[in-house]
Amino acid sequence: MARYLNEREVGFDADTIGFPNIGACMGVVLQTDNGLYGFHAMPGDVDRIAGFLQFIQNSGLHGNNVHLYGSCIRSKRCGGSESQWKTEMTSLAGGLNYHGPVSGFDMPAYPNRKDGTADTTYLEYRRDTVGSKCKIYYKRMSKMTVDTGTNPTADPIGRITPRRGAFVVEPPRVEVALNAAIIRTFWNKGEMHEVPSRDIDTFDV
Repeated sequence: MARYLNEREVGFDADTIGFPNIGACMGVVLQTDNGLYGFHAMPGDVDRIAGFLQFIQNSGLHGNNVHLYGSCIRSKRCGGSESQWKTEMTSLAGGLNYHGPVSGFDMPAYPNRKDGTADTTYLEYRRDTVGSKCKIYYKRMSKMTVDTGTNPTADPIGRITPRRGAFVVEPPRVEVALNAAIIRTFWNKGEMHEVPSRDIDTFDV
């Protein structure tokens, strides 16, 4: 079962983490040898990484760190700068006490919809069955549909919230995303765009 995270939500899945409606946000995933931890980070959320670390440590599923990912539309979040993206990822890695490879994809900024409203992007990480990496997929959000519902009891999604000078993980106050699917049309056959390895930037921290 995949996990789908809205703004400032955190969650775990063994194989797949999806992020609906990425605009100026970033889809952050920490891959461990037990699975994937995700955080839908809004702009300025570097300090909330403490809540993400709390969520990881309290899960009881952590295992060894393998890879850290952070993908965004850099023109909206980092002024188009790879250097700024690296600086933010280095700060996130520090907050997670993470050392190792860091990777990310500079996602396309889509034009507005026909009605003039801003379009966003759907982002998904899938744990590769070979090696210690994830495959990255994306799709224009207007070509996706997201089903919402009650937060699962057995493996709930959390939301990082400030409380008394600290960031804590609490249940979201709204319905959570339970599924994301492509809107099938004659021209849109139902597959996302897979990011080729040459378009994924990687460095070590």
